[in-house]
Amino acid sequence: MIRTLATSLTLCFLLGWAAEAFAQVNTESMRRLDTDGFSMRLSGNMALQQGNSNVFEVDGGGRIDYRVRQQYVLLNTSSRFARSDGGTFRNRSFAHLRYNYDFTERVTGEAFTQIERDAFTLLRARWLVGTGPRFRWAQTERWHLFQGTTLMHEYEALDESEISGRPPDENRIRWSNYVNAQLQLTENSELNVTVYVQPWLSDFSDIRILNEALLSFALTRHVSFQTGFDLRYDSNPAAEVQPLDIALRQGLVLTL
Repeated sequence: MIRTLATSLTLCFLLGWAAEAFAQVNTESMRRLDTDGFSMRLSGNMALQQGNSNVFEVDGGGRIDYRVRQQYVLLNTSSRFARSDGGTFRNRSFAHLRYNYDFTERVTGEAFTQIERDAFTLLRARWLVGTGPRFRWAQTERWHLFQGTTLMHEYEALDESEISGRPPDENRIRWSNYVNAQLQLTENSELNVTVYVQPWLSDFSDIRILNEALLSFALTRHVSFQTGFDLRYDSNPAAEVQPLDIALRQGLVLTL
């Protein structure tokens, strides 16, 4: 139980951190390929600081995984709110529901819907719904390789009072493509890389790209070191939002 809780808290933290800069989210990191039956995880944190600066932050998340024979269902939610002397500086929420059906060992059909909001990037709401095939090109003890391609309807509503140069509400059909590779480098190290490319079907110059790479080293049985590289690009962001974000993150993970 303690191990499950530690894994859950780590996952929710990484998911929340990764989604701060852009609303693009790596849903491959949410999958639990070893799920059998029903499992549920909940997490929550609260921080309060007073003195030279007053900061209040609260976040929570939960996920449900269910697999029976060829079917797999994932529900993942998270929410984060933070306020300081200067006002609210973090206010976002997210929910993702996905259904997979394994037609064969190599071909899976999947359908998903997702809704999110992020005041930091002027996003009042984004709603996604999509479906398409997912291919398992390789799965051994040492490495996994997956590819997916889906047609995805996207509705996006931005803060009308803060943006300029583009409509506040937009409906688009995007072609979402991803590749996910997981490689066991040594007995104590693992590399996980995911790349998403999501062009707008009516204009391929309007494109979103997400690249996440995470390298993990097991230092002891219970402690591992992780370093990650994230790149997010949106060719058509709101005028007040930068099109490119690059981040390098490092940290320790404790598993009991």
